[in-house]
Amino acid sequence: SHARVSLNGSDVAAVVADTQASLEGLSDRRQKGYHTSATALAQARLAYAAAAAARGLQGLAGVPTGLQPINKVSSGLRKKKLYGLAARPLTGKTSLAMQIAFHAASAGFPAGIVEMEMDADELVSRAVACQAGTPYWHITAGNPEAAPIMASATLPDGVLIDDSIRDISAICARASEWRRKYGMELLILDHLGLVKGGSTDNRARELGEISFD
Repeated sequence: SHARVSLNGSDVAAVVADTQASLEGLSDRRQKGYHTSATALAQARLAYAAAAAARGLQGLAGVPTGLQPINKVSSGLRKKKLYGLAARPLTGKTSLAMQIAFHAASAGFPAGIVEMEMDADELVSRAVACQAGTPYWHITAGNPEAAPIMASATLPDGVLIDDSIRDISAICARASEWRRKYGMELLILDHLGLVKGGSTDNRARELGEISFD
């Protein structure tokens, strides 16, 4: 047998109202994106205080790039922001991104790189060539001129590289791991067009979803 409760119309309305209020309360607590103007203003004040503190310590509110014009305009690469580095093919986008990562790491901001176009050793070889001011092909061709450069090359600690993943869920998992274990402050994807895992067959919309994630 089952217990039965008889409610009149007003009781039902009260129960529904109470239940709806409870569910809304749970939803409010679970959804990080839910704000009132007061809570949003409080968060804005906290963000300003954090930026001001960072600026006081290092002169920038975000991660330094090593490029003064960019630092001046952006005050560094800020948390929770997506920055795009766009140019024609074979113009040095990857090399520039690597230099930003290594500069950030040398300044005390660990950087993670998810590389989808080349292996990690090739990526680092490009960075060494750029650092030494020597043509990259000297290294790939095994030229004798590159021997002392490779022997004496040093790169800053704090740069993490994964050249094995492309799926957005795997990238997010790796980023969370790097953040937890090493305090990663900057994540570089080379490049966004190769990331997989959107929920739509429309590539433009898929990239939008990936960028949002």
